[in-house]
Amino acid sequence: MKKHFLITLIILLNLSFIPAALASASGAIDSTNRYAWSENAGWIDFGTTQGAVQVTDSAVTGYAWGENIGWISLNCSNDNSCINNLNYGVANDGKGNLSGYAWSENVGWIDFAPSNGGVIISSSGVFSGYAWGENIGWINFNVNNPVTTSWQPTGGSPTPTPAPTSSGGGLPPVAFTPPQAPSPTSANPTGGFQVFINSGASLTNSAQVSLSFIVGSDIARMAISNTADFTGIGQETYEGIKNWNLCSPSYSCSAGSKTVYVKFYTSFGQPSAVVSATINYDPNASAQAVSNAQNSAVSLSPAVLPTAFNSNDLVLDHSTIYLIEGQQKLGFTNMKAFKGLGYKLKYVIPGDTSAYTLSDVVLSSPTQAHPVGSWIISKKTVYYVTSTGLIPVPSWNVFLNNIGSSKYIVKANAADLLQPLLSNMINSDSRVGE
Repeated sequence: MKKHFLITLIILLNLSFIPAALASASGAIDSTNRYAWSENAGWIDFGTTQGAVQVTDSAVTGYAWGENIGWISLNCSNDNSCINNLNYGVANDGKGNLSGYAWSENVGWIDFAPSNGGVIISSSGVFSGYAWGENIGWINFNVNNPVTTSWQPTGGSPTPTPAPTSSGGGLPPVAFTPPQAPSPTSANPTGGFQVFINSGASLTNSAQVSLSFIVGSDIARMAISNTADFTGIGQETYEGIKNWNLCSPSYSCSAGSKTVYVKFYTSFGQPSAVVSATINYDPNASAQAVSNAQNSAVSLSPAVLPTAFNSNDLVLDHSTIYLIEGQQKLGFTNMKAFKGLGYKLKYVIPGDTSAYTLSDVVLSSPTQAHPVGSWIISKKTVYYVTSTGLIPVPSWNVFLNNIGSSKYIVKANAADLLQPLLSNMINSDSRVGE
């Protein structure tokens, strides 16, 4: 009996000294301490019940929720969307050093280990550091009541992360440049970003108005609000003309002066200063009074539309959608070809393409090969189309380094796959853009 008692006591003593971290192979997010902050996207919640974020010794899974950008998938295993050599997910080295990418349908890739930032989990389960979003910039975990998990490192300590200086990992210098302000024109004598309500009219008798803008060539997204603090407002794809309700989020509002506020963003999430426009809303104003106000409004010519674009941009110009490739534009002849080749209307922007040469290549069939310069995906692998074949992309870091953007990827078809395979893409690959 004494022998059995001693063995039991020894076992109990040994168990009592097992480190707590070893008992925390996985952990959930604290119900109170659960938020990170993005200057361009607002609060991001890692602790929603629906998101079910879990931290393990090797990964972070589940979904975070952005108040202005929607769901962020932290791992492709969430919905079985993992794709061969381009699997994505936030990885954990067991010491609390996070790496890899999360994915948002609305704002693209989020890097948890950029070269000038990074996110770690401390020995007490507290997140700190900075992640980088390709379209929203820095996400700051160094906030009051930061994201906290019941998971703890199994051995060693994470490497402290520095505050970001100017750039995220593997991204070009343009990623950290503020939007280029428009040059002066006859419609915009002082230059700079502008928003017009009903082309600059001073009076409207309808809360439903049309917004138009003067922006630079590098604008990809925008945020519009009826309040200066942009409460509850997220980013959306830039459109040259936007229908808007002066009373939003209500359906009606009192008469009086109404102001609309707008911020513009580059494709890398760099914001412009806030611009605004004001109009007098009087639902009892006569049609003649509104017409007189409209006649005195600013006349916006096509010259104020964007005139410079990136390769693979989709531009609507005089009722035709063009695909931009270098200094050429390729026109779609019908919507069947546009949609059949995998392109999406939400990425189309209005613009003036007169400076681009019309290509001999016409996009007329949903079964034709995608043109040179396209990013395509087949059997869960991404390729870049060249005149001599397809270049496989080995990783998202290489993809982003070569100025790839998730919105440009379209599904490959049989005609694409008849082309020969070339060597893997490398950083700053000279074959991109040839």
